Amino acid sequence: MKRQRYLEKRQEKRILEKARKKAKRDEIRKTGGDLAPRRGPITLMSESTCEQRIAIDLCYESKMNERQIKSIITQLSFCYAANRRVRNPSQLYFLSFGGVTRGMFNSNPTYSNWDIHFETKSLCEVFKKDDIVYLTADSENILENLDSSRVYVIGGLLDHNSLKGYCLNEANEMGVAHARLPIDDFFFIICYCCCYVLFIIIIYYYCCYYLL
Repeated sequence: MKRQRYLEKRQEKRILEKARKKAKRDEIRKTGGDLAPRRGPITLMSESTCEQRIAIDLCYESKMNERQIKSIITQLSFCYAANRRVRNPSQLYFLSFGGVTRGMFNSNPTYSNWDIHFETKSLCEVFKKDDIVYLTADSENILENLDSSRVYVIGGLLDHNSLKGYCLNEANEMGVAHARLPIDDFFFIICYCCCYVLFIIIIYYYCCYYLL
């Protein structure tokens, strides 16, 4: 009963808010004011001129508890939202997409409509080793420029500081290249979350320099 009342009140609030916004728009039109611009059209990855590939490696499920996995899913939604809102989105991949992570995604059926390359296979099964650059803050190699022929991989850990060196070890064991963004050279960041790293790559791609 309580949940039913809550849902009814929430629906009422949405209706009232929608009516309030409509009334405000009507008033602006009457007075000759300018309406706020609506969001532009969404460009699908298949229509994008950007060939840059970015992958989030979700193979670290066993290193996190359920609460941390939920937080990673929230970060993945931020990554998706950021990529789809740019004029020409990057080719975004979620790798090793299965297990608990996929189960939690299934609780929200709208994810099946996401414009994402969902891959149940592992990193080296999807991409050629020579194309891979694993991004990790522990690498001694600084990424100076983006190369559209390479795929840049972000480890899907809640906080890379909690397992320092782990992604670097994984990259070395797989025999793939690794590098770090020059984050510390330009700004202070406490947590190397996967969504922050993706935001920086997108900004760098469009601005040609690192900037928050």
